[in-house]
Amino acid sequence: MKQISLTVGILLVGGLHISCGNDGDENPAAPGSQEAEQVIAATSSGIFLSADNGVSWTPTAIDDTTGAVFVTAVGEILAATINGAFFRSSDQGVSWSASGALPRQEIYSLIANERGDVLAGADDEGAWRLATGNDSWMRINEGLPSSDCDVRRLLPFESAILLGSDCGLFISKNGGDSWSATGFRNGVDAVGVNDGGGIFVGTEHDGIFRSTDGGATFVQVFEAEAMVLSFAFNSRGYIFAGSGGIWRSVDEAATWSAMLGSPPHAYVLALLVDSKDHILAGLLPHGDGASGVFRSTDDGQTWVQSGLEGTAIYGLTSAQF
Repeated sequence: MKQISLTVGILLVGGLHISCGNDGDENPAAPGSQEAEQVIAATSSGIFLSADNGVSWTPTAIDDTTGAVFVTAVGEILAATINGAFFRSSDQGVSWSASGALPRQEIYSLIANERGDVLAGADDEGAWRLATGNDSWMRINEGLPSSDCDVRRLLPFESAILLGSDCGLFISKNGGDSWSATGFRNGVDAVGVNDGGGIFVGTEHDGIFRSTDGGATFVQVFEAEAMVLSFAFNSRGYIFAGSGGIWRSVDEAATWSAMLGSPPHAYVLALLVDSKDHILAGLLPHGDGASGVFRSTDDGQTWVQSGLEGTAIYGLTSAQF
């Protein structure tokens, strides 16, 4: 994935289905509820928020290129910017506080473990952790085959954490203290987990692999030359895969179809299914291709521009506040 390089593109995030896409995955809440869904976009122009499922967007005080974003279990928004800054917001993105300089600028992914520690996946330097109450980051590469693995994706999986890298797919059952190899040993560009606990891995040249046994074994379910950069899953069990366009499977990965109406000439770095079962696609433009966010309300058959045109989208997530 590193061979995709633009002046704004040294931070490439495989689809923060932080609702995690996608990678794993809501309508404003029912009348009378105090909760409403907010969609958060990490972009080349900073962090943007949407309170209407991606129809309109509001900028925040974070206006630097932001490569990773995550919402913790207690509703805190975490963000990593291209200039090496790490920010937190505890008021739904209204205000932000700097919290410990990042170990390096190229951060692909953020996550928080059950202890509240923040984990970061870095370009060529493995995984790092900012422990609760600390202001400095520590390496957490025990169990990885190299200290310079390119960690592209961190994702919750049951009570564990998945780590996707160019060194393979790993799992930690102790909050990132150590990592164990799964059955997938090749380079990983994207990771997704569906509601049934199936683990999906997107690769650079070999398509998509799936595990139904917690990562012990993997089977190729889609053969493709193009990079697979993001995943999302809707309430009907449909699987969406972002590449140079979007692919869809409606039969549990048995067959795949190209969504011909999906955004042209762009890398789909982020996919998100919201509470209305609409699909949001965040794009890294290629040449004169599309940019910003596109939205589909018909299971991916057709797509419309949905704001942030002219920006590169590195991550999309949603949360109920």
